[in-house]
Amino acid sequence: MATEFTILMEDKPGTAADALEVLGNAGVNIDAILAHGGTTVALVPGDPERARQALDRAGRRYSTREVLVLNVEDKPGALARLARAMGNAQVDLDAIYLDHKGQVVLAAHDLAAARQVALRLGVV
Repeated sequence: MATEFTILMEDKPGTAADALEVLGNAGVNIDAILAHGGTTVALVPGDPERARQALDRAGRRYSTREVLVLNVEDKPGALARLARAMGNAQVDLDAIYLDHKGQVVLAAHDLAAARQVALRLGVV
């Protein structure tokens, strides 16, 4: 599992850069990132504690949650099979995106159930 940070910001030019500079200046590498419209950015930092400290020092508004990082084959249909298995198990997916290594970052309402499906598929 990994920690995803959702950073809240104003919807105007430069605010994403401002938030990302806070992390970069603190030496935090971003392993995965997903933009949610113009007011939020979700990301998985390489060092969650350092990210938390940097964002707190800068007075940035953010929330965190646990996500799965899965080793899904880079082949046509592999991601669809994962999504179908989650759906068949009644796991409601909240977000799915890739990290810098091509691994799948997955957020679900019931992360424990999602992890069980991922274990059965051998992608954890």
